[in-house]
Amino acid sequence: MHRTKAALMMALLGALLFTAFVLQDVRSHPQIAPGDLPWDLIIRYAVAMTLGGALAGFVFSGLFGRQGISGWPLSLLSGLIAAALSGLIGSAIGLLPDLSSDGVTTGEIIQMAAGLLVLPLSIAEQPWLAIPVAGLLVATHLWCRAARQA
Repeated sequence: MHRTKAALMMALLGALLFTAFVLQDVRSHPQIAPGDLPWDLIIRYAVAMTLGGALAGFVFSGLFGRQGISGWPLSLLSGLIAAALSGLIGSAIGLLPDLSSDGVTTGEIIQMAAGLLVLPLSIAEQPWLAIPVAGLLVATHLWCRAARQA
């Protein structure tokens, strides 16, 4: 059960980081009207980053909710790694339509690798994001700990 909880929380984290990243871009280009935004691409990547977060959370779920002094550092480390990997996985999922139509190109590999930077770039541009990220990691740890004890 803790795997599902970790996956849900990391999916939420992936969605939060992508949303913050997109909102930062939108705010930096006020001349672009909301109707002119590529909503189909934004929605595709929002779903992809959420799925990427869920998959990364599921993979790293074994490190959430552990008892003892090592539980908190393991949870923090796995949460940060899962957040970074959610960007990578989400970018790969988001690029699937492009990859299936014209194969893998160097540009697409670079775009996927850039997904690893969603967490640090989001927080660098909006330092207040560290608070909800930390809150989600703490909540994930506590929720998974409760599931492990049940």
